[in-house]
Amino acid sequence: MKKFSLLIVPKLGGSIREHTFTVRTLVLLAALVIFGFVSLYFTLRDIHPFLIERNELMNLRAENKNLEEQLLEITKRIILLKKKIDGINRKEAEIRKLAKLDEEGKPAFIPPEVRDAAQQKIEKINADLRNLTTLSRYYDSLIDKISSQTDIISHLPTLRPVCDSAYVSARFGMKEDPFSGKVKPHQGLDFAFHIGTPVRAAASGTVSFTGKEKGFGNVVRINHGYGFETMYAHLDQVRTSAGRTVVKGQEIGSLGNSGRSIGPHLHYEVLKNGKQVDPETYF
Repeated sequence: MKKFSLLIVPKLGGSIREHTFTVRTLVLLAALVIFGFVSLYFTLRDIHPFLIERNELMNLRAENKNLEEQLLEITKRIILLKKKIDGINRKEAEIRKLAKLDEEGKPAFIPPEVRDAAQQKIEKINADLRNLTTLSRYYDSLIDKISSQTDIISHLPTLRPVCDSAYVSARFGMKEDPFSGKVKPHQGLDFAFHIGTPVRAAASGTVSFTGKEKGFGNVVRINHGYGFETMYAHLDQVRTSAGRTVVKGQEIGSLGNSGRSIGPHLHYEVLKNGKQVDPETYF
């Protein structure tokens, strides 16, 4: 079989080393290098969308915090505006009473200078009142817009469904099946901890299913809208029912060992537009 030699000559002197390779060895090395580059390419291609989603989520969280601060400030301003409007209404009523004006501004028999001064005061009050009312409506529209944005955030599955003490025993990706020994896709996160540990909704939404599923035991599924759904499996107990509305962080069940399981854990999945995605992208 044809062989190739590689001579290594030290720059500063010393013994020359020779390495001999067969054609088969060189072909194998080339194949390994090509396989490595191809694997790296597909890995980076698969990771890239998740990195984009994580950046978008971080931007949404920062925007949500900013929107909440704006909402609080606008609410304070509206409360102040309403107090000013109430005060102006009281002043107008008091001036009408003092000037003996009826609701249409028609004066009783009083000196002209008093009547004119009172009428000017009322006109100024009415102008201020119109300005304040317009500003109040503008703030109300801002609150509506900000509330819609915060509603989107509340429906994103960004909350860890179990306590921080629970550890991740299996991540999203390929995993060896403990029963068959075969490597299969694992389409969620496994959190291992004590039976009975509270399991909470990762986001607000409507419970779409509760019951048993083959292999998963006791299961809760929640539809969060905006294309998101979450699934909680191997539960010990289910503490909600289909059709109920839940809020982010609400307890929906407890961690268990039901279904095809080798130990107490929660199997948690996030679906976006019907396709499983890595839940850790959203934590």
